Amino acid sequence: MKWMKDNVLLTVFIGLVVIFIIIVAIILGTLLSKNNVSEYGNRLDGIDKVQISEKKVNKMIKELKALDKVTEVTYTRDGKKHEGRLVSVILEVKDVTKQEAIDIGNKVLDYFDNEEKSFYDIQVYLDNTDSKNKEFPIIGYKHKTSDALVWD
Repeated sequence: MKWMKDNVLLTVFIGLVVIFIIIVAIILGTLLSKNNVSEYGNRLDGIDKVQISEKKVNKMIKELKALDKVTEVTYTRDGKKHEGRLVSVILEVKDVTKQEAIDIGNKVLDYFDNEEKSFYDIQVYLDNTDSKNKEFPIIGYKHKTSDALVWD
């Protein structure tokens, strides 16, 4: 106790340093404890119950490619990660009008059941292999709460 009275400034300084270290530790603990949260937050809760089967995707690709006006079909889900709620279908079409292409694009929704349509956001890209047609590309988007594609 005598040492503390003789070194009042040093005692106050050590006390402030200890309080500062405790405050920094609390702040870092709070910030770092949130690192184990998914980058998607809770938006993907239940995704394991609503999976789109590879069989269904292959059937869609095969049947859409069989159409006369479709030259290529590409399916992706959230890019390379394949773990999110965004389904993308890219259709390359030839010798079609804008309305014919949209009609083909709307067929994509027929391959998903109601549960999948109400869980995933679906977008359809339509591109024409004919470079003279300036109406393309066309993009259709369906939010999980919508019933149909909205074309832009």
